[in-house]
Amino acid sequence: MIRLGWPVPAFWRLRPSADVLYPAPEAKASSGGRRRAYLPRPLRSLLKRRDDAMIKQFEERYEDLVDLLCVCAKEGVQPIHARRYTELRTWFLASYRRVQPMLTRYLLQDVDSATVAEGQAVDPFVALFSPPVLDVLLHSEDVISHIQKTRKALAACVEDLRSTT
Repeated sequence: MIRLGWPVPAFWRLRPSADVLYPAPEAKASSGGRRRAYLPRPLRSLLKRRDDAMIKQFEERYEDLVDLLCVCAKEGVQPIHARRYTELRTWFLASYRRVQPMLTRYLLQDVDSATVAEGQAVDPFVALFSPPVLDVLLHSEDVISHIQKTRKALAACVEDLRSTT
């Protein structure tokens, strides 16, 4: 049989013991990677450049947010800080859904089993920009752990995007 890289037809996958020969696409590759494998090379490179640009812009805004939180924790919340937080929060609320699929793969590796057992699996990125007021975020008990988790996930995502050519 000649292999063209096309998906296996359904009648071959439904045969007994077909799961050994043709494992489910979820088991073979990460999310999105399997679908992109069938795209032409120019389109794959275009999508990679788009992903790189989105993550780079997200990383810059994320660093601005973390810097703002550190300054406010040290000096207190000033009106200029509150305005800047509102600007960043607005941007994150509008833009996070585009990069969320790329980042959640790296967040799922860091979720502790106690949080999942209680049913409180919260996205740490969302927890950093969901409070409408900066004081609420600063006085939260989990803000430091959320920053650590998100920094680790973002660094892993950026490293993974840079390593793939």
